[in-house]
Amino acid sequence: MRPLILPALVVFAAAPICAALAESDAGAQAGRPMSAIILASDTQGAYTALGQGTVSCDNWVARRKGSDWSPLGAWILGYVTAYNQFNWKGANIAEKNNLEGLFGWMDGYCAAHPRSDLAAGAGQLLISLGAEYKGILLQDQFGP
Repeated sequence: MRPLILPALVVFAAAPICAALAESDAGAQAGRPMSAIILASDTQGAYTALGQGTVSCDNWVARRKGSDWSPLGAWILGYVTAYNQFNWKGANIAEKNNLEGLFGWMDGYCAAHPRSDLAAGAGQLLISLGAEYKGILLQDQFGP
């Protein structure tokens, strides 16, 4: 029985996921039962952003100034939710923040990185939230 490998969606921690996949694949080949594996990225860390994750940061900034930004905000919350479900070792990596705090962080990131996309920004948001959770202050997080 071969493991179930789904197309890449998002990347959270490529090396541990790929290592787990290799270990599970070896177990499947040896005939041991295993649970379904979802591959989050390839061995080089590449992944495919889907849906609103492909929207540019300059688009985020423009839409936040209007009233048409809620689908983008929902995508970011879904990204954080997926991280909570599949990777975080607690209930909520963003538990020390409210929604406006999360969206405000994205405002700052996107203003500093207008050519980036929401998927990249959301990934950086998770890095920042993880550091915050551990009490680490990141310097110059919006720099070039």
